[in-house]
Amino acid sequence: MERFARSLGQAWAHGVPVDWTPLLPAPATAGSAPVGLPTYAFQHTRYWLESAGRAGDVSAAGLTAAAHPLLGAVMELAGADGTVFTGRLSLAEHPWLADHTVAGTVLLPGAAFVDLALHAAHTVAATRADDLVLHAPLALPPDGAVLLQATVGAADADGHRELTVHTRPEPAGAEPPADRDTPWTLHATATLTAATPAAGAPAVEALAAWPPPGATPVDLTAVYDRLAAHGYLYGPAFQGLTALWQDGERLCAEVELAPGTDPAGHTLHPALLDAALHPLIVAALDTAPDGGLALRIPYSWDGVSLPPAPAAAAATRLRVALTPTGEDTVRLVLAAADGTPLGAVDTLTVREIDPARIEALRTDRLPLHTLTWNEIRLPSPDGEFPLTTVWVGDDPEGLAAALGLCDEPYPDIAALSASVAAGRPAPRTVLTSPHGVSDPTRAAAETYRTLTLVQDLLADELLADSALAVLAHGAEPAPGRDPHPADLAAAPLWGLLRAAGSEHPGRTAVLDTDDDTASLRALPAALAAGEPELLLRRGTAHVPRLHARPAGPRTRAAGLDPAGTVLITGGTGALGALVARHLVTHHGVRHLLLTGRRGPDAPGAAGLTAELTGLGATVTVTACDTGDRDALARLVDGVPARHPLTAVVHAAGVLDDGIITSLDRERFDTVWRPKADGAWYLHELTAHQDLAAFVLFSSLAGQAGNAGQANYAAANTFLDALAHHRHAQGLPATSLAWGLWGDSQERAGTGLATRLDRAALARAAHGGLLPLSAADGLALLDAALTTGEPLLVAARFDPAALHARAADGTLAHRLRGLAPHTARRAAPPAADATELARRLAGLERPQQEKAVLDLIRTTVAAVLGHDDASRVDDDLAFKTAGFDSLTGGELRKRLCALTGLALPVTLAFDHPTPNALARYLLRKLEPAAAQPPVLAELDRLEAALASPADDEDLRRAVADRMANLLALWSTPARDGGPDDTAEDTGRIESASAADLFELIDKEFGGLSR
Repeated sequence: MERFARSLGQAWAHGVPVDWTPLLPAPATAGSAPVGLPTYAFQHTRYWLESAGRAGDVSAAGLTAAAHPLLGAVMELAGADGTVFTGRLSLAEHPWLADHTVAGTVLLPGAAFVDLALHAAHTVAATRADDLVLHAPLALPPDGAVLLQATVGAADADGHRELTVHTRPEPAGAEPPADRDTPWTLHATATLTAATPAAGAPAVEALAAWPPPGATPVDLTAVYDRLAAHGYLYGPAFQGLTALWQDGERLCAEVELAPGTDPAGHTLHPALLDAALHPLIVAALDTAPDGGLALRIPYSWDGVSLPPAPAAAAATRLRVALTPTGEDTVRLVLAAADGTPLGAVDTLTVREIDPARIEALRTDRLPLHTLTWNEIRLPSPDGEFPLTTVWVGDDPEGLAAALGLCDEPYPDIAALSASVAAGRPAPRTVLTSPHGVSDPTRAAAETYRTLTLVQDLLADELLADSALAVLAHGAEPAPGRDPHPADLAAAPLWGLLRAAGSEHPGRTAVLDTDDDTASLRALPAALAAGEPELLLRRGTAHVPRLHARPAGPRTRAAGLDPAGTVLITGGTGALGALVARHLVTHHGVRHLLLTGRRGPDAPGAAGLTAELTGLGATVTVTACDTGDRDALARLVDGVPARHPLTAVVHAAGVLDDGIITSLDRERFDTVWRPKADGAWYLHELTAHQDLAAFVLFSSLAGQAGNAGQANYAAANTFLDALAHHRHAQGLPATSLAWGLWGDSQERAGTGLATRLDRAALARAAHGGLLPLSAADGLALLDAALTTGEPLLVAARFDPAALHARAADGTLAHRLRGLAPHTARRAAPPAADATELARRLAGLERPQQEKAVLDLIRTTVAAVLGHDDASRVDDDLAFKTAGFDSLTGGELRKRLCALTGLALPVTLAFDHPTPNALARYLLRKLEPAAAQPPVLAELDRLEAALASPADDEDLRRAVADRMANLLALWSTPARDGGPDDTAEDTGRIESASAADLFELIDKEFGGLSR
């Protein structure tokens, strides 16, 4: 198909007549009959390879095909006994290589060099590779490619040949020109030999007795998530370790290729050989010091022997034995799935590597990130709201009735609470909708109204199990290009509710709908999906996920006229000063208008002015409150006509952090006015001017929903929506959601983040966010101005930390696109109160206290950013240890997830030390711990059956099977004859919880899951 499409395109491009008869219905001439469009949406997916232009018959260039997936051609050197293999490595052509990431960088696995060396050996009639030394790791760029050369030298007197492997970046451009200025990097050297192993060399033993008698199984639960937390980020293609045993000092394992991976052409597929080494890392996990596991990668391979194809090449499953031979060396034996010997590595040496060295290998710039809307399948296409759903607040559009809600809308939370106190069941879901429609001036009032609604719900004990769901309309642009501007009055609710959800998981949700009736019908299913944010368009649900933006072609940034003036709000702050210098030195700006609350009296303002003036710029520093429209209007009107305003950078902002229940109108306005009101006023006052750039300094807090920053998240989400709003009007706008700024050479946390202490920065790093250097931040700013996109995230993430947060379920939903779950197999269910109680039930009281205290100390250390839980004093007050309302809320959230308990918001203050908190948690867990496991499991089944099914046949089937199960449990033994029922009843009475649940699963087809 690919070849046909390419040939057809080339023929058409050269004016060759094309016979359409086989493709079109009669009359089958092009253009004579209309052809119906497909009934599905266009997917914009190419059906030919991106690299097709480089593929072809290499014999036309005098080369021979290399017959290896990582190599393109091979040629013999004229006049010399040598061979050169060439290849081109890229993630576009070899996407499975992207699944091998170490310390945040995609590296070609050492096993790939082994595969290349053995392929070269077999090509020149050698049988093994010795002294294969990896001199430098090979980092693969996210876009583009590297050119590879593997050179085999002439044979010496003993028949040995030297192998070298070099690479260099492929020059940019469709046709790579000769680029002698780009050096080649030596990655590997080896000796290829056809000689038989020396006398006394160990033979390759069979691994027939399997698993080894007496070997101890090693638990591999969530093993790849655990490795990811230590910097080894293996995607599905490299998650091949399936079983592991400890046999004395020897490690024995089973490894397999991921489904769909083709081993053809490889001597041994690198992903399979790499997986054979994973037991070494797993074994190190349990002995790692508290500071973490040091990164170790293969350094040298000696005595590598594998038979040529098809013996090892066809292998998709292996048995592996690794036997230590020294402190950093092991012998590796490989066998087929039936134990037949395949090959061995006599000596594999691993060495520790500094993550900074790997980071230095990266040739790509830090990527910008963009938001995408991923379609998800709803539990059912449509349905009805359960009786536990109510509406609170005004309902001018009559949505409550349209959705079929039974109750009349309640005016507020207090009225709903009174109804519950009078006997009405507490609702599972409380629906509401914003008042203002596309009225930006109502954004602050509407956001604060929703804030108070959230606060009232969280404060009401009668509604402790109720969640607030806000139905917005057009607050977020639809997937792709939405022709309509965003509803600026409703947009900030997304940021507000994201932050509320971070502090109180499961208590808030927001759904953005259109006018399509299919979306209305899908609302019940959308709420049941369990996502805190959903976009419904034409009945189809989408969830937001952040992704690295592909480094594709960029448009040229609009030039800034040197004769024009650039306005920078917050221009005397740390970020504003950085941007001002950059505009002068890199963009040739010669006229700057810098504003701040203190103007010329701001610290450093005089020095900044002198510095910029010395660089040739004219600088005006003015005190101006950006939240004051009149003052801002005077500022804009005062720009001289001879140097008109040509660009705006809105970097002003104020923080007033606190948990959502502590925010009042004054604290909300303190943050909102300079950030959101200032942005809107700048938009209004400059909409008629011919601006080359309108840059809004937003924050990742709005996209991630940082706990303790609900006011700041809402204000920044307004900026993001304003950028979309301007784009819809054909006006320039770029909203940059910044992460942290600062590096080791600067004051940590440049800009608003200067308020963060070291512990706070450590917590940010634990959450996956690392500081940007000034150089990286300014490079991202320049890159953003070339994309033409309204919203981009400029931040530096730690992949290992993101995956660790994703694994424990604490990663913000919008960030989950950056850390897709690594487990290829189903992960074990999350810990809950029943599971923890079951663990505690088998312990004596002192052991129970120690187990709970250890859990608390580990959690406290994680919240405070400590690597070592031993630093947590059992009797030191949380407040003295540095806890505030924000970190107290984080501790509560984590303990709720770990125990399954509904814990109070004031947990860390009501029980102010780890010891006090441990006693409290143990009391809360005691009833569940004392309860027989069978009854606890039945509680879970009862919860699963709490919502009645709409399908009458299903309800009858479930009732019948429950009756049968009850009869099996309670029927007394029969008189005379074989007592099968008594035997079954006795078996159930003595069954473990797992056995009982297995029986229930058989009876109910998996309803217990």
